[in-house]
Amino acid sequence: AIPAPEADRLLAELLLARATAAAAAGEAASALADATRAHELDPGLTGAAALAARLLVRAGRTPAAERVLTRAWSTHADPVIARAWIGLAPPGDVAAQLRQAERLHGLDKGNPEGRLALAEAELAAGRWAEARAHLAQLADQTTRRYYRLMAYLESASGNAAGARSWFEKSLAAPTEAQPPALLKSA
Repeated sequence: AIPAPEADRLLAELLLARATAAAAAGEAASALADATRAHELDPGLTGAAALAARLLVRAGRTPAAERVLTRAWSTHADPVIARAWIGLAPPGDVAAQLRQAERLHGLDKGNPEGRLALAEAELAAGRWAEARAHLAQLADQTTRRYYRLMAYLESASGNAAGARSWFEKSLAAPTEAQPPALLKSA
């Protein structure tokens, strides 16, 4: 009674919920199986791709995690996927995280999410001029994330008034798109 694409999407969301519960219970193998299946059914389901990638990395399968994230990114570029992609680098290794952000941006240089992720990594690495250059190319952005990155950049540059102005803009800005609800009410 449900069209196949909709059925796949719903099944993927249910599998993601089951994978999340299994991961929380320490059942990595079943969590990975469910998250991977959910990602196969709906490559745009960012939570499934991020969870599958995290579990693959824990299992020592980083190249497989990168393939999952690359497929998800090409389907739906999203901050969750960007964070998971950058998270493939060792924790605390800012230079490796910056390289990951550069590789992500290289997948689709016209994608604003990739540029935002790269600007964020540049900021984390203390490369203010590079971050400012990337953010300047996104001057038409009006998301909370963009404004907060600008506020952080101004604060790090010693411009308290500019930081305050950008932060105030972030309070009124729309958030990024939210993932769809598990089940929509009729």
